[in-house]
Amino acid sequence: MTTNAGRITAISAALGALLMATASAGAAESQGVYVRADLGGSFARSPGGTVADGNGFSGNLRSSAVFEIGAGYQLPYNLRVDLTAGYRPSLAIRSRESISGFDLQADAGLKTWTVMANAYYDIDTGTAFTPYVGAGAGVAFNRLNSITYRFGAAEFQENGKNTNRFAWSVTAGAAYAVTPAIKVDLGYRYLDAGRFETSGVTTNGPVTPVKGDVRTHEIKLGLRYAF
Repeated sequence: MTTNAGRITAISAALGALLMATASAGAAESQGVYVRADLGGSFARSPGGTVADGNGFSGNLRSSAVFEIGAGYQLPYNLRVDLTAGYRPSLAIRSRESISGFDLQADAGLKTWTVMANAYYDIDTGTAFTPYVGAGAGVAFNRLNSITYRFGAAEFQENGKNTNRFAWSVTAGAAYAVTPAIKVDLGYRYLDAGRFETSGVTTNGPVTPVKGDVRTHEIKLGLRYAF
């Protein structure tokens, strides 16, 4: 017959083994620091509004390449965090609308930098493929070049402006482990990079500044290297 002391000893041994297994599993999931580099396309939505109403530009912003680098940490329990810096060099305004039967065109270059803190949940499939979901928050630096307006036969310019805004994103994708240290990452991201704003200073005198939103759908292909 098993004594109470024997039962206690057996239960203690089982609990110890369970705790050790849990700790080992957590340690196995934690892969430490990694670096990443991504390249892709940024497909912008409409900035909203119209020039005539002073609340935006008609039509979508032009698409741009997106370049991104970052560093992060693989945490236990399928969690990851990283800090990334991104650059979209050729988002641009190409606005076309009509006022009183005359065409109004507005053209300007727009560059957007982002610095984002991101968190992800990796979905363990037991294979080399690892789907994930995530979200991020940070700051966007939107740099609007001088805007050229054409209204009928008239043409004038408005000075550009730099604006810094809160940015947020949601993302989903999948990584493929080429080796234990190297992963290829294909992901989608929706990015809201806040607003850009014109200066209100033109060659014909002051005007009401026009604002627009920077919102993009992005597809990225990248590499992650874990140390």
